[in-house]
Amino acid sequence: MDHALLLMSAGAAGYRLISSGLDRASRFKERTVDEVFDFVHPLDNQDAETLFDREEEAQAAHFWQTRELYREEQRRRLARAQTYILRRRHNALIVEQWANTEWADMRRHHLEDEAGPDLIEAILAVQRAAVEFRVACTVVLAKISLWNVLLLTDKWQLLPLPSVAALRTTKNLDLLLSYQAVKNAALGLARFYGEERYQRLQSLL
Repeated sequence: MDHALLLMSAGAAGYRLISSGLDRASRFKERTVDEVFDFVHPLDNQDAETLFDREEEAQAAHFWQTRELYREEQRRRLARAQTYILRRRHNALIVEQWANTEWADMRRHHLEDEAGPDLIEAILAVQRAAVEFRVACTVVLAKISLWNVLLLTDKWQLLPLPSVAALRTTKNLDLLLSYQAVKNAALGLARFYGEERYQRLQSLL
């Protein structure tokens, strides 16, 4: 059984490496503003603060009084955190592709002067925010994958339980605030395409 679990974990890790490589390659996919609406995942951000809150985590530990029950709860919380991060990393990739397309088209057709400094800064802001967030996501997702493997193989339950709340900050970067920066930058760029597109993007991100 242990060997099967290890093989499953190794397979999952291999899939993540391949997926990561494809993800990096797809950064240069062309994406128009209207395609952004088709490919981003609609999100509800209301539960994020609760999921990554230390006090909420402490309350969960108190509620699930036995270590075994809290262990299972933490595994569920890890899965929720993983889903939360994957969906937002996907959205950051989509808006980064959009900004990359805008930048490439502008440079290809020598439209820098026509575009003006405000539009150029809006494009660069999306690129900066998206890259920063996606790098942080990669680090946190690697931690979650490692913890999942350790929890599966720790049949004697000797290892300390991971803190989901601690995932919120990595390398002094607040993951929730970083995604908000991606959203704000994307909305700043969307304003150049009219109020309707701005409102539509705001409702999705």
